[in-house]
Amino acid sequence: MLDFTRAFFGLTDPPFTRPPAEPFLDPLRRQALEQLEGLVRRRGFGALVGPPGSGKTALAHYLCRSLNDNRHRIVYVPFSFLKNGQLVQHLAARMGLTPTRGIAAGLRAVRQHLHSLQPVNPVIVLDEAEQLETDTAHVVRSLLHDRADTAHHCTLILVGTDRLVDQKLRLQVHEPLRQRITLYLRLAPLDRENTTGYIAHHLRAAGARDDLFEPPAVELIHELADGLPRIIGTLAETAMDNAAAGQHSTVALEHVRAAAETVLPPQLARVKP
Repeated sequence: MLDFTRAFFGLTDPPFTRPPAEPFLDPLRRQALEQLEGLVRRRGFGALVGPPGSGKTALAHYLCRSLNDNRHRIVYVPFSFLKNGQLVQHLAARMGLTPTRGIAAGLRAVRQHLHSLQPVNPVIVLDEAEQLETDTAHVVRSLLHDRADTAHHCTLILVGTDRLVDQKLRLQVHEPLRQRITLYLRLAPLDRENTTGYIAHHLRAAGARDDLFEPPAVELIHELADGLPRIIGTLAETAMDNAAAGQHSTVALEHVRAAAETVLPPQLARVKP
């Protein structure tokens, strides 16, 4: 968002590129958050999936922030395309462990650390989990499976697109991993009503009035974005830039149409006149 736009609308922050302290939670996302909190309490293994831009990472970050106290230790891995040895090294580094040579030694050190933290609950979140390679997935599974002890010493959450389930976990080679997942959550796109709520929530958090967008403009944003929060935000901010440039106090249909021409691929930007 342009600085001029922020000043024109009296904003304290960019409303969509900088997520608010509390995310917009429609009933589906609120329920998903509650189920993730329950998963953490019972120290389970879960998967949070959905289409790109549906808000998975935002929800995972909010969960981590809400758990950041003396009873939990958060280890967030933003990318899961690491090789198996690299993942072990990354986890060890995030846990403050001395580097070791070899995957087996590193994995043993991580396991011992998880045991030593008890009763503190380590919460490991692996984002972009659809990128997990087969060998790395085996390492993830081994974090949860200690033949000498059946107790759960951590919570592990895989976050990824639908490919995580459709192209990874359905494979026979990943059956041992799939069987250990006790919670599957899928974030669907927002409907029209919640698209309105999403935009209003972000505007209020940024210091703007929540009726800044005219209803037809919101409807068009929903249609063009297919209800995906990331695209909704991109279209909304660009439309606000367009409105501010023309000295318009509200965002209208024409501003969204102009935004679509610059931020969406041509085949997706075509709208009815």
